[in-house]
Amino acid sequence: MRASGFLLTGTSWGSDLEFQAIKLAGIHGLRSASFIDHWVNYPQRFTCNGESILPNEIWVGDEFALAVAKQHFPPEMLHLEPNPYFADIRDEFATLAHQERSDNKLRILYVSEPIAEHFALPAYLHQHPGYDEYSAITNFLLQLAAIKERPVTIRFRLHPSETRSKYTAILQEQCKHDLHYSEGASLLQDCTWADWIIGCESMAMVIGLIAGKPVFTSIPPGGRNCQLPQTSIQPLNVTSINRLLQRPTETPIC
Repeated sequence: MRASGFLLTGTSWGSDLEFQAIKLAGIHGLRSASFIDHWVNYPQRFTCNGESILPNEIWVGDEFALAVAKQHFPPEMLHLEPNPYFADIRDEFATLAHQERSDNKLRILYVSEPIAEHFALPAYLHQHPGYDEYSAITNFLLQLAAIKERPVTIRFRLHPSETRSKYTAILQEQCKHDLHYSEGASLLQDCTWADWIIGCESMAMVIGLIAGKPVFTSIPPGGRNCQLPQTSIQPLNVTSINRLLQRPTETPIC
C-alpha cells in the first residue's frame, strides 16, 4: 500500500477486506475512494464491529445512487462515475443470440438472496426488512396461482454464497410448476432465457431491466418496500401479473 498513490475499493457486505483497506489507507495518509454499485444500506457499508470509517471519496454509478448518497454523506465527497459494469452488460447483451421459439411457456428467472444471513450481521441487526428469503419464495409461488392460461417454467438462480440444499424442502413442498436450477449460465444468459425476472431487491433485478425484461419484486406483504429505486420494478401480485399477461403478445425470444 505504501507504494500506491490512490486506493479504490468496492463495498461488499460479506467481507471486511475493503473496510480494513480504507482504514490502512487513512493510517498511511493514502487518499481513498469507494465505489458503491448498489442503492441500499450505504452507511452500513462503512461500518465493521461497531467502528465506522469513510474513504476520502465515495463514487456512485447513476443519478439514483447519487440521490441516496446525498442523504448520508457530505456532498463534497460524492462523485458520479458512470458504472462500467452496466456498460459491459449492455454490450454483452447485444452480442447474445436471440432465437424465436414456438412454445407458450412463461419462462421465469427467480434470483435468490441470503437475506437472513445478511441481516444477522452486526451492522444490520436493527435494519431487518420484515421478511426473509423463505417468506419471499413462499409469496412468489403463491402469486403464481394467478397465471392460469400459460404453463410456467422456473429457473432458480442461487446467490453465489448459497447451496442448492438450502431451498430443497420449501421448493419440493410448495412449487407446483416445472423448476430447474441455473447451471453454468451467466446471469445475462439467464436473463436472456427468461420472459420475467423476479427477486427481492438484488442487483440481478437491475441487470434484468438492462436486458429489457419485466422485473418483479417478491417481497411479501408486511415486508419493507423494495429499496431499489428503479420505478419499473413491479410488486408481484395478482394485479401486476394480470396487467402484464394482458399486454399484446410479441414473439418470445430465447
